[in-house]
Amino acid sequence: MNTYLLDASILIQYFIAQSHTEHVEALIDRLGVDVTITLPEFCFVECTNVLWKQVRFNGVQPSIAASHVANLLKI
Repeated sequence: MNTYLLDASILIQYFIAQSHTEHVEALIDRLGVDVTITLPEFCFVECTNVLWKQVRFNGVQPSIAASHVANLLKI
């Protein structure tokens, strides 16, 4: 079994479409089901910060950001 480390820049693209989202999705799809994925200690903090900036500067609704944070906490 292979282990992969995903950082916030990868994880957040499942919640907010960015310029490389389609590449990230293709990469994750290629990993398969028999893998272990680990996340850095501050990954959730960094993702929450990105979501806050999306609300503050890009007009994302706070309820949508809150929903994304709730989904992040399920990981």
